[in-house]
Amino acid sequence: MLKISYSKICYVSLLGMLFTNAVFGQVEYGSFNYDGLDRSYIVYTPDSVQINSPLVLLLHGYDGTANEMINFTFMTEVADTAGFIVCFPQADQNRWNSGIGWPTSNTDDVGFISALMDTMHSNYGIDLQRIYVGGHSNGGIMAYKLVCEINNRIAKVAAVCSPQMPATISTCDSTQSMPMLLMFGTADPLVLYESGVPSIPGSFSAEETLDYWLGMNGCESSGDTVAMPNTDPFDGCNTEVITYGDCDESMPVVFYKMHGAGHHWPGVNHNLEWAGPPNLDFKADVELWNFFNTNNFEPQQPAVPEGFSGTVTDTSAILSWGANLESDLAGYNIYRGMVPVLYDSIRTIPLDTHYVDTDLIPGQVYFYRLTAINTTSLESPYTNLVYLTLSTTGTDANLAVPHRLLLNQNYPNPFNPTTAIQYELPKRSDVQITIYDLQGRVIATLVSETQDAGYKSVLWDASNVSSGMYFYQIRAGEFYKTNKMILLK
Repeated sequence: MLKISYSKICYVSLLGMLFTNAVFGQVEYGSFNYDGLDRSYIVYTPDSVQINSPLVLLLHGYDGTANEMINFTFMTEVADTAGFIVCFPQADQNRWNSGIGWPTSNTDDVGFISALMDTMHSNYGIDLQRIYVGGHSNGGIMAYKLVCEINNRIAKVAAVCSPQMPATISTCDSTQSMPMLLMFGTADPLVLYESGVPSIPGSFSAEETLDYWLGMNGCESSGDTVAMPNTDPFDGCNTEVITYGDCDESMPVVFYKMHGAGHHWPGVNHNLEWAGPPNLDFKADVELWNFFNTNNFEPQQPAVPEGFSGTVTDTSAILSWGANLESDLAGYNIYRGMVPVLYDSIRTIPLDTHYVDTDLIPGQVYFYRLTAINTTSLESPYTNLVYLTLSTTGTDANLAVPHRLLLNQNYPNPFNPTTAIQYELPKRSDVQITIYDLQGRVIATLVSETQDAGYKSVLWDASNVSSGMYFYQIRAGEFYKTNKMILLK
């Protein structure tokens, strides 16, 4: 069994200089034991930090250190202005186990960084929905690996001079997209800009890395190009920023093509001849935060509550469901209707997972569904239908049974990205519900099974398909019907 034991955090309050960069907050050196190894990290918290602040994880390069990363970047200064927390994790033996084609340790760095996220949440109350990861060179390659293995824990990623590696791709699938910022120099001696024989064995070129993430995020191949100001005319570099915004699920790719630049963190001269020319026209830290903070933070819709069910007594309906796990959950909305497509909200309750409805008429069929709601008033899609009726004799209740086979209009419509399809079965039937695009191609099969009579509901999550008109069709025995719906992203 994997064990994590936490050890000390050393606090250093600084007003003045840390290494070469001015900071005005608090630098903390922490460590804990993960998987039998003492793993360390450095945290910078600005004076303006508040509970539920964003977290930026900044990963050093091959044979680098967390100390060097906090030294040669300017992320602490950006944090002072923007009010977020920065953490600089330290790789075992200074080399992330990222899948790079060079020697590294065999440590579980994905597990370590995931545990570090939990540590940051416990110690600083960071917002788990706003964890951003940036990295230089091997640190960026490690960030790609995190996208593939703990995708749901990361909001956005930025990689500087970091080629994609085949070993990382093998753990990814098409659902693991991510808003991505990429920076590459055309004169980088380690990372080829175009195809050829790479210095890092097996690595993609910069253009191949871009193509990979455009494909993963479902982006159009053409983007909008803007030339950055050439603020240092003596560095021999200039930069184009290409934004690919026409992507699936708001997953943009922003690509910095740094003409004449080498293997440096932009804005810093590492004084390393082998690394090629530095690009001093802009600071990477500012660009990273601008990307991370684009449109500020858009709160996420809560998940659909699971396990929604109901039973009855002589005088009431008892509804129950499983608890949602979101940290910003405010409560649940219960909807009730006397027909399966028209509902009124009858109660908003806090974090309980049951509700007793007593305002009922014996013999009347009641239809219920449930949503979760968060602190920003965003509401989840509806749960499955629960349909109940009180017995007119005051004894056991009977489940309602529809009188005809019916396919209702999906709700909501238009929708993004989830909608509910409701249908009615008057008898036990072999049911198939299929989604088609305009060309008649099967996009998804939602139901393919024998079902008992009753009022039914199925959700379609269209996160991985593009906007447009779609058709949904039910087949139940010899009955079939097709309706249309619109996905609007």
